Amino acid sequence: AEVILSAKPLYTSASVRVPLTLTSETSWGATRSARGKRLDSEGRCVLVAVARVPPVSDLAVSAAMMLPSDVLVALQCRFELVVGGKQVSGK
Repeated sequence: AEVILSAKPLYTSASVRVPLTLTSETSWGATRSARGKRLDSEGRCVLVAVARVPPVSDLAVSAAMMLPSDVLVALQCRFELVVGGKQVSGK
């Protein structure tokens, strides 16, 4: 993921790459945690990740954003299986 720190219109930083792994299980960081949800019979799930955002080169921005810090991502998903242009029912 790429994070862009901003306090528009005053300041926008360059993006910061934050490696993360989405999971339907539990993800922990130093200060945050999240629990995902496994795929259900209707193809729905919640994928989560917690990753550490490193300090940026601008010390004032790092101090204002209290970096390094954890970032939490939660993504609600619905998966569908389509074969030959037709949706395949999971029921």
